[in-house]
Amino acid sequence: MEKISIFMPVYNGAEFLRRSIGSVLNQTYSNWELFCVDDCSTDDSYNIICSLSGKDGRIKPIRKEVNGGSVPKSWNYIINKLDGDFVQYLTQDDLLAPDYFEKQIKCYHETGADWIVARYSTYDYTTESAKIDAIKGGYDRLGNTINGNMAFILSIDWSISGFGLTKRSLYDGVLWDEKYYNSDDLVCKTMFHKCNKVAFGPGIYYRGNNPKAITSAPKPFRLHMMATEFEILRIIRDDYKMSEAVAQWQICHMVSMFRLMRAFIKKYAGTWTIDEASMAKSVFNDSVKRLFNDEAICLLFKSNVSFYRLYVKIKADQLGNPAYLKGFVYKLRTFLFLCCLRRKLF
Repeated sequence: MEKISIFMPVYNGAEFLRRSIGSVLNQTYSNWELFCVDDCSTDDSYNIICSLSGKDGRIKPIRKEVNGGSVPKSWNYIINKLDGDFVQYLTQDDLLAPDYFEKQIKCYHETGADWIVARYSTYDYTTESAKIDAIKGGYDRLGNTINGNMAFILSIDWSISGFGLTKRSLYDGVLWDEKYYNSDDLVCKTMFHKCNKVAFGPGIYYRGNNPKAITSAPKPFRLHMMATEFEILRIIRDDYKMSEAVAQWQICHMVSMFRLMRAFIKKYAGTWTIDEASMAKSVFNDSVKRLFNDEAICLLFKSNVSFYRLYVKIKADQLGNPAYLKGFVYKLRTFLFLCCLRRKLF
């Protein structure tokens, strides 16, 4: 029976911990260990974890001495302690279906995949209702498998979820770059690329819709995630030597994100300090200017290459299913926003 090491980063999650940890305790699959890494919570989180650990030794409470302030720092802190055959990431306000591990392990034995992507469900704590989110292009058909290259491409705009059961060996030699706010996203995508095979399992992962989560907070540090996207673009070109069509797809995703970030700044800048608002606007402006220096932008806006020719390129790269191309056309529209944005920086 394969051993599963679960990593749960914790910070002021007392409201959710009994339910999230309870979803692990209720698993029909028993060979697991849960590492709860408390990042200096100021509420009762650590005491709750210790209390539950006293009843079940598979729960391992760990309290950091210094607040790191980010999930990547907690990953670096705990990774060497995760010695199971598989690793599962679980946030403090997410839930697992009772048969999650049993079904995911069964899928592994049937497919031999390195990564068993979970069926992703959005869970609303207010209404206690859940909805299964379909994956673009129908890749979530149970038992379907793809290679790591395709998984990486589909993860560019999270057409497939990063939540799932992963072989521990994928983490060998991995470090999370702590200068990037969301380098856990970066690591997730690059680990997809390392896979020989990625499968879509039947186990359901419930993603909690928690407006109080740190990652949901309207804070200016969220603007730094744009630096991560530039690093992904560099990896596509320099490390993976992928086609320019894939790089342009990443740029489409970045433009969509810039659009959201600009709206984010306009909505919340009034709630920040003057220095925070100034920093956010500066990061945004510099990122947009940096993007416009990219050769792919020049190709799209300064040459006669049409959207149709770009469509053909992407289709040749095996991204030509109708559902995915529909999303692609939507993202191309965001370039019109970027054209206007050059004249409307903060």
